[in-house]
Order: sequence, then structure tokens, then C-alpha cells
Amino acid sequence: MGDAHDGQRYDLTGPELLTFAGQAAILEGVLERQVEITDTNELDQLPAGMSTGIGWARAGDTAYVTDHVPQVLGRPAGTFGRWARDHREAFAAMP
Repeated sequence: MGDAHDGQRYDLTGPELLTFAGQAAILEGVLERQVEITDTNELDQLPAGMSTGIGWARAGDTAYVTDHVPQVLGRPAGTFGRWARDHREAFAAMP
């Protein structure tokens, strides 16, 4: 791979804009059951990186799509729906 990626910043996204509600809707279709979104104000109880990421997403800062995955991997980015289907068993085990 060499040093072609040294100093580069890549924002790895899927090919579509998705809100938390959109992700829940996809999971509902995959799991064939209701998926509840719970908003919490207890971010201070989460690990620092997780609370930062959730706050960032709530503010809408994740609402963008890049072409970085195809640039880096040489193939299209996968969709959230495909990923959810591929990992259905892990989600199905959750209450």
C-alpha cells in the first residue's frame, strides 16, 4: 500500500444519508419487529467517544456522504440495509 494514504483524512460513509429514525426503520424491516429509538440525556454516563459521537450525530453533523470508501477500497460502499441483513443474528439476539 505504501505511503499513498499518509496524511490523508477519510470520512468513511455509506452511499446514503440516514437518520437514526431511518436506521431504525431499516432494522424493523430486517428484524420484522418494532425497533424503539430512546433518546437519553445521560450522555455523561457513556464512554467519552460514544457520547461525543452521539452528540455530533444529534446535531446533524453526520448528515453527509463521501466517496472516500470507493477511493480507498476500489469498490462501492455498502448500504446500511445490507450491513443490517448481514448481521441480523446479532440484532435478533437483542431485546
